[in-house]
Amino acid sequence: MFSFLRYWESRRNNEAYERANWLKYIYKMFSFFGSKSRRNNEEDERENLLNAVKKDPKFLKNRDQLVKNDPKLLLAAINSKCDFGYHLASNELQTDINFLSKAISQNLGIIYLINDNLKTNTQIICAGIKSCSSVFEMADKNSPDYRKIALFAMHEGRDPHVVFMTDESLCRDKEMIMAAINIGGSMIIYASNDLRADREVVLAAVRQQPYTIKYANVSLQKDIFFRIICFLMRFWPF
Repeated sequence: MFSFLRYWESRRNNEAYERANWLKYIYKMFSFFGSKSRRNNEEDERENLLNAVKKDPKFLKNRDQLVKNDPKLLLAAINSKCDFGYHLASNELQTDINFLSKAISQNLGIIYLINDNLKTNTQIICAGIKSCSSVFEMADKNSPDYRKIALFAMHEGRDPHVVFMTDESLCRDKEMIMAAINIGGSMIIYASNDLRADREVVLAAVRQQPYTIKYANVSLQKDIFFRIICFLMRFWPF
């Protein structure tokens, strides 16, 4: 009798356990679809918010602090005519190099608002140079990346002439002059007198633009054989 009761009790407990497992499974299934729909709603709401901010950056003005410190939303509130997103950013974001680089690439004026210690940062200077070559003037001449920034300004900047107009010492640097000549032969006009007497430099310029022979040092211009080589390069560049 007792064994039968124990059997019946254990069976009832097993059935209750199975029912509980089924209930848990059903609850998880509904929870999954519910959380998925919530995620979709949050994504849609965020997308709508981004579109609203792009149309009117001041839309963020009355939003809560968490939204206003979202880098993606703040960058959406920055464009060539508006730096509103930068002013809303937290102190942490206003010192974040990656955030500032993206913000400066969208609005150059922000580079004049950031902390003075950050204005000479290589990444920030390069981001500004893409919009305006004159930002190169802000580069620190004592920085180990100074030459790297100068080369970047020549290749990526809109006006490579600014590099040599800003720092005359680069006019005596053969590597920098050769890099500039590869962009355009006329850049030889910034070369020092010593470099204008360098056959390699002058030939590189003439290879790009034949008329630049007139900027060569007088000693090379009087060299008949050198002039013949320059003349032949018009027809058989080598």
